[in-house]
Amino acid sequence: MHPLLRFSDDLMLDIPSVDNQHKEIVSIINLIIKSLQPPRSNPSSYISQGLRKDVGSNLTGDLGHIPPKSDQYLDELQKLTVQHFLDEERLMKKIHYVGLSEHKREHLMLLAELKSYIRDIKSATEVLDMKNINALKSWFVLHIRSSDTEFSKAFRQAALPEQSESVEAELSSYS
Repeated sequence: MHPLLRFSDDLMLDIPSVDNQHKEIVSIINLIIKSLQPPRSNPSSYISQGLRKDVGSNLTGDLGHIPPKSDQYLDELQKLTVQHFLDEERLMKKIHYVGLSEHKREHLMLLAELKSYIRDIKSATEVLDMKNINALKSWFVLHIRSSDTEFSKAFRQAALPEQSESVEAELSSYS
């Protein structure tokens, strides 16, 4: 069993809308991990904790395809991530965050990486090992601990508590 991603206190930014979206993303990543685990009843359909195209039986019964739920979860992860980045950028713009341009560039790079991970997982060309899942988990945690943490500090400094609530309320009206 591959370890799931935990949303721990050190990932909290104290911006409720952003933290809630991060929790949703963690949940989807964990659903992806669970859906790609070797089935207990047929572990021979996987090799090295991965799905091989040339092994006759996988979760779908077809050769070379990831389980349908995994595919659905991967699409949901991409959609949630795009929305999350847009929402973060709206908050940044609202507080006139000086790092907005750089953060937007990072979001674009991260989306490209995410698309690459998703493409690799979906293609399962040889062995669908968990290296892309590990990279995905690292990608997510590192972004929160670095760039998002910097934004969080600026958000708290820029807005009094009642202002941050109104900024968040306005943001939620976009969703």
